[in-house]
Amino acid sequence: MKNVVIILFVCILTGCVSSSPVNNEEFKSIRGIEDLQGAYRNNGDSGKGGPTIYLSRIIWPADESLKHEDVDIVEIQKLDDKKIEITALQNEIVKRNGIFEAGKEFNIENGRITINREGGVAGFKSGEPMLGLYYGNVTLGLDKAGHGKYRSSGAAAGMVFMVIPMAMSAQDDVRFERVR
Repeated sequence: MKNVVIILFVCILTGCVSSSPVNNEEFKSIRGIEDLQGAYRNNGDSGKGGPTIYLSRIIWPADESLKHEDVDIVEIQKLDDKKIEITALQNEIVKRNGIFEAGKEFNIENGRITINREGGVAGFKSGEPMLGLYYGNVTLGLDKAGHGKYRSSGAAAGMVFMVIPMAMSAQDDVRFERVR
């Protein structure tokens, strides 16, 4: 009986969380920055119950002056083989723009743009209840239908309060509809 209780307890603390839009498409391989050229809705579709993700917040995460929820469209224009100009629009009025260079501000790897990749050991900072390993990855690109696609994924495994084993993973896919 004791073993059954332990197995049930471990199963309760093991989980997977996922959100994605209806008719979620897989990533399409980006050959070059010209593939990104277009205009996309800023407010992403992450499906029912998914997080609210704004494309402008992914592009300018530290810009506190930009009201991401007010931006309607994010437009991407190719300037040359290495540079793109990205413009955040609200009712066709420019709210923010910037020039980004491949190899400096972003890289296209395996047909996608890797924005953030991290991993390590948790539990050495004050307040962290779990001792174990974790990883996270944020990727941006296009889906097979040509819409913008964002994927955030991660996993962690370890011991909570040095007593309870835990393993979990999460993945959120978001579609940014291409409007032109």
